Amino acid sequence: MFKPLPRKGCIERHGTGRNLQLLPNIYEGDYLSLVKPASHYPVANALTEAQILELHSLFQQEWWSVGRSLEDVRTMLQHSTLVFAISDPDTHRLNAFARVLSDRVFKALVLDVIVHPMHRAASLGSALMAHMMGHPALSKVRHFELY
Repeated sequence: MFKPLPRKGCIERHGTGRNLQLLPNIYEGDYLSLVKPASHYPVANALTEAQILELHSLFQQEWWSVGRSLEDVRTMLQHSTLVFAISDPDTHRLNAFARVLSDRVFKALVLDVIVHPMHRAASLGSALMAHMMGHPALSKVRHFELY
């Protein structure tokens, strides 16, 4: 079970259980009928060249990541412990991304969680987090921090 800690975005693993609490969907109306459910999308641990360009473009749309150069994004991807990407199975366009830096025992820092604006109603961020927490390379990690 995960216990929220007093600091921002921290989750601590207790025992071996993996119980994520998902936030309720805040979107309403016809828009939801256009969005595919998160289970429709496979999660990958690598990006294609086209998806790297799409990730760089997504970063330019957010206040917290605007100004990142394409070269820096490539370097970031090379030096991350794990990356997680959700793309459309038909078009292969990048819909969501997150990355982890970890020692694989004590700490895992979850960074750069980003979802394309047109797919934010599909709970792709939650799907990425669930997949990340269940990844075999992170199964022994005791403490996850989301930044």
